[in-house]
Amino acid sequence: MAEEDATYGDTAQTGGDETGNEDYKSEMSESDLIKLGLLQGLIKKNVNLSDFELAELTGFGVDKIGEIRKKAKLRTQSNAQAPFSFDYVLAFDVGDKEKKHKASRKDKKNMPDDASDPEWTDGMPQDKYYGQIFNNFWQRLEAAKLSVEAYRAKDKTMMFLVVGITEANLELWADERDADLLIDPVGGVAVGRERGFALAKRTKLNAGDSSATQAANDDLTETLDVSNWNFMYGEFSRQADPKVYKHYDRIPGNSDVQTVFDEKTRLRIIYESIIADSNEGGAEIKIEDCLLNKGHPLTAVFPLHDQERLQHFNDDWIKSWTPSKLLWCPLEELRDYFGEPVGFYFAFLQFYMRWLISPTIVGIIFFVWQTIQGEFAVVGIPLLCFFIIFWCVAFVDFWLRAEARYRMQWGMTKFQQKAVARPQFNGDWTHDAVTGLWVEQFSFFKRACRVSTIYTFVVVWLSGCVAAVVAVLLTRDNDPNNLLLKVGMGVVNGVMIFVFDAIYKAVSTYGNEWENHRTEEDYQNALVAKAFCFKFINSFASLFYLAFVRPTQKGTWYYVRFYDVVCGTSSEYMSQFLALDNWDKDSTADDAIGWFNENFAALQDDAARGSDYDVCIDMTAEEADRHSACVSFVHDEDKNIGWSVVVQGYVPTDGNCPDDALADGRCPGACTVDDTDLDFNEAVLQEVNIQLLTLFLTAIFIQNTLEVGLPLLIEWIKDRAKRKKQAEANDGEFFDETEAEDQATKGAYANTIDDMSELVVQYGYVTLFCMAFPLTPLLALLNNIVEMKVDGTNLVKSLQRPHPNGSVGLGSWNSILAVLSIIAIGTNVALITWRSKVVTLLINEDEQPGAKWIFCSILMVILGILVFIEKWIIPDVPLEVEQAIERQRLIEAVLILGAGPDNDGDEPPNEDSDGGIQFDPALEFIDVETLPDIPLNNVRYRGQDPVNP
Repeated sequence: MAEEDATYGDTAQTGGDETGNEDYKSEMSESDLIKLGLLQGLIKKNVNLSDFELAELTGFGVDKIGEIRKKAKLRTQSNAQAPFSFDYVLAFDVGDKEKKHKASRKDKKNMPDDASDPEWTDGMPQDKYYGQIFNNFWQRLEAAKLSVEAYRAKDKTMMFLVVGITEANLELWADERDADLLIDPVGGVAVGRERGFALAKRTKLNAGDSSATQAANDDLTETLDVSNWNFMYGEFSRQADPKVYKHYDRIPGNSDVQTVFDEKTRLRIIYESIIADSNEGGAEIKIEDCLLNKGHPLTAVFPLHDQERLQHFNDDWIKSWTPSKLLWCPLEELRDYFGEPVGFYFAFLQFYMRWLISPTIVGIIFFVWQTIQGEFAVVGIPLLCFFIIFWCVAFVDFWLRAEARYRMQWGMTKFQQKAVARPQFNGDWTHDAVTGLWVEQFSFFKRACRVSTIYTFVVVWLSGCVAAVVAVLLTRDNDPNNLLLKVGMGVVNGVMIFVFDAIYKAVSTYGNEWENHRTEEDYQNALVAKAFCFKFINSFASLFYLAFVRPTQKGTWYYVRFYDVVCGTSSEYMSQFLALDNWDKDSTADDAIGWFNENFAALQDDAARGSDYDVCIDMTAEEADRHSACVSFVHDEDKNIGWSVVVQGYVPTDGNCPDDALADGRCPGACTVDDTDLDFNEAVLQEVNIQLLTLFLTAIFIQNTLEVGLPLLIEWIKDRAKRKKQAEANDGEFFDETEAEDQATKGAYANTIDDMSELVVQYGYVTLFCMAFPLTPLLALLNNIVEMKVDGTNLVKSLQRPHPNGSVGLGSWNSILAVLSIIAIGTNVALITWRSKVVTLLINEDEQPGAKWIFCSILMVILGILVFIEKWIIPDVPLEVEQAIERQRLIEAVLILGAGPDNDGDEPPNEDSDGGIQFDPALEFIDVETLPDIPLNNVRYRGQDPVNP
């Protein structure tokens, strides 16, 4: 019978109504009943056939088959049993009966015209209002196909919604979301062979597989290893054969109940169901907005911890100080339990620590060299800079390769396309230009305007921070020889970095929310970009100022004037020079003499400095007093030109010189130009050394205080407040806390941004100015060993279990690491050019103006070419990962999506011909005499009229 001739009855005839009424069957013909039974059986068994294929098989229309499939889902949902576990908790405050919650203006707009309840004007009790919200959330969660149970704390101070999901509804959500699941190699090969899939047929299974599967191998040419099927993921489909997917114990320790969903995937689906838009079937609970709203009863949302696994982490990892495991963490277990964002963070931390070993060894060698020589710019210091340049470039490249492997192994290669929109995202519903489906989108122009506004604020804030840093550094300049002042100002700068960062973080987070990013990944990447724009300037501005800006701005003579290490006898020479007073008072040939002729009289007349002159020329005065007086007297706010006489010397009028050594009619300076330049570089590097070490140690102290001390203090305060609240509510009686109550009061794990910020800033300290303090990699390595333990302790003991968000990697942090590596190349080349001994002795800027810039440019070009070659040799994504991704796509298409295997041309040719012919006089040939002449016209359309074919 044709479809249009079949008798279906009412609109739900082919599927029954939602209550299961099947009276419609009495109106159907016997053949249609048989087809309907076949169809319902196929759908129930999730056969891998599309609606179009089922329509061809049964004769029912595609729309009718869709109705039957929908009704089957509804029946499955209504018949679902209770979940095996309740995994998520929403904690609520019960409110205060004495407090009133008054209706807002928005609430009053919805007030019925005939409303007479006085609570519309006077307000309702807070506990009643909180109870309404509690009930609303309960209903929304159940509408999202989640199983919910409600409880209260024994002391009646909190209410809880405990959330789980049945296996049937889990399958519905996973199918809807196209959740990626791990494919079982043996099961995948078995199903693939049934479908004639060449990759499955050519795969050799290991010994110990089932006899049936092994029997199927007998006639196959097996050349591929089963490891090719490791870490393959495919989207979940209820129509796929279940043995394609890897199975897990649904209840820990009980292998009788198996499921294709691991715990992390189940938690992620529950979380996505909680936050997903109601138009997509979710509860649409805006968790972050509710938690930040002090007037909202929701106090916490978190997946429950597994205490046994936490104890395992604590005993086998955190408390383990075995030397062989100091640079190790249980990465796969961390990813499985805490999710991919945490997994990628610890993967990077572990990778970074191991890579720090080589610069640590090299740094120790150069530090010993510097200590023995008693100088920073030892002859071989450019080698350290070159090593750091190639190390940091290789580090980023090899990390990208490692990240690509983790992304493939953890099934995150397609996560970005499947990510659920953030509940805070507000867009306009429109049709997608690719799929034609309804999607929620936000105007690109609107976001661009918002981003521009936020970055305008960023620039203004950065300008203020730079001004503050410069003010601190100028305070240092008031007494450059005061080591205590340098360290103190360095500590102040370090504290400023954290204070400014805290303020900026709060404002930038608000701005990031205003930009309205769709997915959590987009939100995090935008926040990272804003964070690092500020952190780079805030953390490194002082070091660049001391290494490059200040030396250029102040000039060499500033260092000669103030620094004891630069031309150590400068003050003694200046004292004798002023005392002799024997320079040509009309000469302008020398810059120094010209300056003295212009300014000396004014300096002597300056009442504030008159006594300084007397002490400066008094050779019987204490050396320290005489030095201080000379520095104070011969002062210049510009370039301190007067002090150049100490190095360049002068022509005396009476033949007397400060050191009684007259050469060619000229008194030589106290130091040679070369020696002064070397001393100048040492002074600059010493300043950078002190600042770098101070900032690094201050950062370590503050970070560990905030990460270790602060959580313990907060936990202690919360515990006291909780006990006080219990005592007030229960006449001094205390109750033992349940697992949910205990975890509800712990801090929420926000994200990895702060932790990654610390590591990236530290990476900058290691790569940018290692020349000034070669032990920086060693300090970084030791700090990171402790950092790993501290971060693990916070995750295991102090914080709620993170929401199981997925991630494709470090995101924007990879771009920032690459940018830092490029900056490191420029910084180290600049240090080699302007601060190393070799270049300083080879190139004299006075005799060869611009020569150092030319040298720097050439070196940059050479290194740029070498770095380009290095990056070309080391691709970001390994070949085996690219092959695995393509193999995964093919396996998913054939085993899950139902695509037919492409076996055309699978058999190799019998022999490989090169296309030529063998010499054989007996072969037929064409004689040219037998061919007609080629036509002069219409060769292209020969045989038909090109105008009227």
